[in-house]
Amino acid sequence: PLPVAGTISGPTTVHNGATITLTSTVSGGSWSASNTHVTVGATTGIVTGISAGAVTISYNVTNSCGTAHATYSVTELGIAPPPQAGVTSGNTTVCVGATTTLTNSVRGGEWISGDRNIASVDEQTGVVTGVGAGIAAITYTVSNASGQDQVFTPVVVNAIPDEVIITAKPGMIIATGEQLTLSASVKNNAPVSSYQWLLNNENIAGATSSKLTRNNYSSNDEVSCRISGQCGDQPVTASVVITVSGDNVTQIKTVGSSEIRVLPNPNKGDFMLKGTLGTPSDQEVTIEITDVLGQTIYSGKLTAKNGELNNRIQLSSSIANGMYLLNLHYGAESKVFHIVIEQ
Repeated sequence: PLPVAGTISGPTTVHNGATITLTSTVSGGSWSASNTHVTVGATTGIVTGISAGAVTISYNVTNSCGTAHATYSVTELGIAPPPQAGVTSGNTTVCVGATTTLTNSVRGGEWISGDRNIASVDEQTGVVTGVGAGIAAITYTVSNASGQDQVFTPVVVNAIPDEVIITAKPGMIIATGEQLTLSASVKNNAPVSSYQWLLNNENIAGATSSKLTRNNYSSNDEVSCRISGQCGDQPVTASVVITVSGDNVTQIKTVGSSEIRVLPNPNKGDFMLKGTLGTPSDQEVTIEITDVLGQTIYSGKLTAKNGELNNRIQLSSSIANGMYLLNLHYGAESKVFHIVIEQ
């Protein structure tokens, strides 16, 4: 039979340094180009752009009866313009262990994560996986023979709340009817979607913020806070037990017209005495701190200049946690404070 060259198909344009691939419906032939604007692989049909201009690509099939030719027109367009990365879209917030998919309006690029300890990304699909809490820059890069262009997208990876921390002001030991403010936070600073405070395992109506302020506690009340994170995992809870004392835990006895405070109270054995003794003259003040058994754990003296106190007291770090009596004596007057040490 006479040879048949078949039909050529493939792209019709190519830039300098870029390649395209042509194919024929018949195998076994060889490829050639009409000029040097391009080169073509004799057996592969891969066309490489060299310089701008039009060129005819031939596919030649030969047997004992002769040679058949199929031709195809290709235009070499010259130097390609610089690439332009498009617009990245998709959900840019993801939880640890979850995924989100980013897309770009320009195809053919490559995705790279700026911090794989925070988020990884599939180079081809743009699927981002949360690894650790933080922000990772996800880069989409488009390249051609003339260079490359990039677009950066910050992806926020949220953690799951790990532990609830409850703090109390003024402290876990309060006087009867004293106002107590409890504050709840997440140890790893994971984003929170909801708070719920509980009193003795029962929800407190309307107590759905990070702080709870009340003054109607009974001794040994258990107060809890249940926190749910934005990632939808199981909520985490912490509890504290409130001790209500019949005594005022700040100032319990006053003689004279003075006004003195212990700040902070409770404390870690390091606190300030602030206030006035109610006299304009200098006064020597004797300080004595005793435990509940009456044993003295600290004693000392200081001078209140013009009757004003602004003095720091530092106790030994070896003092056990608990309630102590602080006695102040000056002239014919005295004051007694209950202080709470929480190391």
